[in-house]
Amino acid sequence: MQLEKRIEDNQSTITMSGGFTFSDNAVFRDVITLITSKASRAVNIDVRGLNFIDSSGLGMLLLARDEAKNHNVILTLSRAVGQVQDMFEVAQFEILFAIK
Repeated sequence: MQLEKRIEDNQSTITMSGGFTFSDNAVFRDVITLITSKASRAVNIDVRGLNFIDSSGLGMLLLARDEAKNHNVILTLSRAVGQVQDMFEVAQFEILFAIK
């Protein structure tokens, strides 16, 4: 998986691409660090570029949600398509996250 971060006016956008699996946990720590640093009040994770996510990837997004809540950061997910959107629906992420 690849991550691209952009911070503007207290808001961050993280664009993810490729596949998101357990092997990406070290890369995903950058997202957690961004959330816990309070560099932004709001973080949007744009998943449009992801072509695959497994249960570990879903779990890491849940960890990010918990960290955001603990640090008063608004976390949203956006632009899910294909298999990623299907996984979000099966996991009922629309209940757990603000999804754009």
